[in-house]
This record gives sequence, C-alpha cells and structure tokens, in this order.
Amino acid sequence: MEGTCIVKVTIGQVTIELEGTEQFVREELKFFKESWLLKPTPVVAPPAIDEGKGREGGPQGAKLNIKDFIVGMTPKTDMERAAIVAYYLTKHHGLEELKGKDVNGWFVKAGWKPSPKPGNILDNAMRQKGYFEKGGGAGKFKLSDAGVYYVERDSKKPAPT
Repeated sequence: MEGTCIVKVTIGQVTIELEGTEQFVREELKFFKESWLLKPTPVVAPPAIDEGKGREGGPQGAKLNIKDFIVGMTPKTDMERAAIVAYYLTKHHGLEELKGKDVNGWFVKAGWKPSPKPGNILDNAMRQKGYFEKGGGAGKFKLSDAGVYYVERDSKKPAPT
C-alpha cells in the first residue's frame, strides 16, 4: 500500500510494531517514547488497577485499565467495541462470559457512547461477524476465535482517512 510506514521497535522482550501513515507512526512513537521510555522502570510491578470489582490481578497479573487497553484501537461499530470489551475482560479480569446488559457499563468506562440497544449487541456480533459464541447460561456469550483475531489484529489498524 502506497504511503504506508512500518516500524518495528524491540526493547528487551517487548516488541512493538506500528503500521500506518507516517503521521500515525510518528504520533505513536512519540506516545511510546513519552509514556514508556522516558519514565524510570520500576523494580517491582505496580499495584493492580481495580475497575471496581474489588479483586486483585487477573490471570496475567496486574489489571490494565480499559482506557489504557484501548489506546490505538479504532473500532467503528458497537459490535467491534463489544469484542474489545470481551477480550479485555477475559485477559485482564478472568471473565470468560458476559451478558449484553454488561456491555454499556464497560463502554462508558472506556469513554465510548453507550449503545441504544445493549441487549442486541452480542447476538448481532455473533450472527453477523462471528465475534461471539453462546456461553454457558441464558443470554451469556463468550468471545470466539474470530473475535480474538479481530481484537489482536484488525482493531489496531488506523482508521481510513
């Protein structure tokens, strides 16, 4: 694709790869430099960031705040935002399933506009995009492999200009 910049930075065991317009890559590199490289590295892991559940770290240790988690993501629809929320809850809170009524609360915490029909989001995302599959209980859904793929690969692509 013409006009695309690709940058890969590896520091220790962490690798960050950026792809997009030159302006996007420069802005992200600046953010990375200011947020990660200019701050002293703590010797001990920081305390868990609690989202109001009163629990200590999830399966990967300290919880990442959802607003920090979504930095650089460009979801265009409520279905995409729901997949991101489900992925976040699975990876950082150990919650494998969620109901439609839970989605709007997390949308607000992420700084997104609540959906006018939160009960339909997960069902529509399952039927139309394949992002979810039925969970263990009534009205419960869990993120599918397609949903994981979207969050890990497609959600971080820059929005078209």
